[in-house]
Amino acid sequence: MNLTPGLKHTRIYGLVVTILLLSQFGVSAPVKAQEKVKFFSFEFTVVKLLRGYPQPVEIEGQPVSSQHAVEALLSGPSEGATFRLVEADDEDETLQTIDLIQPIKEKDPGFFNGTIEVPEEPFRVAVSGVDLHGRPFNLVYPKIFRRQSLEVLFRVENYKKYSIKHGQMGTFTANVINHGEAGTFSLEATARPEFKTDSLSFNPISRVAPATLNLGTDESGTFEIDITIPAETTGADIITLTATAKSSTRPEIQNSSEINISFAKPSSFSLVPEIYKARIRVHPVKGSFEIQGRLNLDPESDGIDPAKEEVRVSVRNQLEGYVETIPSGTFVEKRKKFVYRQKGNPGIRKMALKKNGRFEIIGKGLDTSMMDITGNFSLSIGIRNDRGTGGAQLRKRGENLGVFHASRSKDKDKDKDKDRNHKKRRGGRR
Repeated sequence: MNLTPGLKHTRIYGLVVTILLLSQFGVSAPVKAQEKVKFFSFEFTVVKLLRGYPQPVEIEGQPVSSQHAVEALLSGPSEGATFRLVEADDEDETLQTIDLIQPIKEKDPGFFNGTIEVPEEPFRVAVSGVDLHGRPFNLVYPKIFRRQSLEVLFRVENYKKYSIKHGQMGTFTANVINHGEAGTFSLEATARPEFKTDSLSFNPISRVAPATLNLGTDESGTFEIDITIPAETTGADIITLTATAKSSTRPEIQNSSEINISFAKPSSFSLVPEIYKARIRVHPVKGSFEIQGRLNLDPESDGIDPAKEEVRVSVRNQLEGYVETIPSGTFVEKRKKFVYRQKGNPGIRKMALKKNGRFEIIGKGLDTSMMDITGNFSLSIGIRNDRGTGGAQLRKRGENLGVFHASRSKDKDKDKDKDRNHKKRRGGRR
């Protein structure tokens, strides 16, 4: 009787017994079945110099040439893999069979490349064959390809040398080349992921110009794309900018290109509010707060001018809070301070910024019911590209449980008094 090593199950007197059969050389575990073959990628490529050596690089968008180099990647080895171009809506309808080779079969048995004739109609790519266990597979790559007469290219020198910081604007140039009939073309720009300022999401693309370009056959033109990132932005450090050029009369004629843009966050806050006193009254409708302190401006800042710059104020406890933006030109300069006042509407009623850095903020009629005013709270102030956050410890005072106070500790006040007296004594000895 021949016994195969592994686990065997038999029945003796009604009981199921598992027998471990040993091979001549020890225990043999069951063989794990290999995963099915997967169609990882199919790319149109062009040769570019990378670090001084020619290398195939995936093109941006859709192919524009009738003949094109391609690369395909399967998840593992197979036998008799055959690639076909099929109709976009019907994978059973073959447009043509393409011959791809395996240039490095021993090192990478799933890699194929070659040159194909690119059809004019939309298509997908299918591959069929047999895996190493004799199981047949028939896979279709999900992306739809379509040969285009329009090409979009970002100018490499424009974005590789550009470094954008939060609070600044960058301009990127997309070159559009028309290989087809003369026509009018527009450009749509998108950026992902979204950036956020507090709870608001926004599109960082602030301008695309011109609105349209009139291009003849084999003519090219450029679009400029402005990206503006406010200083108080939170979110990703890298965005993907996609530029899609379209024909104004034939929407099926379109192509796109994309680049990744990194943003350098400030190494430190350039404007830090130090809170001296704070009083917050929690009420669903009549909530109010009064905050006093000093703004410490970073020496590298280009300065602040509340009379001409937008001012943004945020009072919050953890994630909940109150945010208000005061438009540029709203503050009035009076003697040695900038003052903002408004009556009637809920929100900040008064905000004063002295030129020595001291500030006072009074807000009334606020819905503070969502604020959990216990423990620490934070005050964020942004003046154009200068921004910063300061915090304070809130304490209950008196029997009114809806009123919380914060003030600088007595120890800090004593230390400051000692410093002042010490400076006076030194000055007197001189």
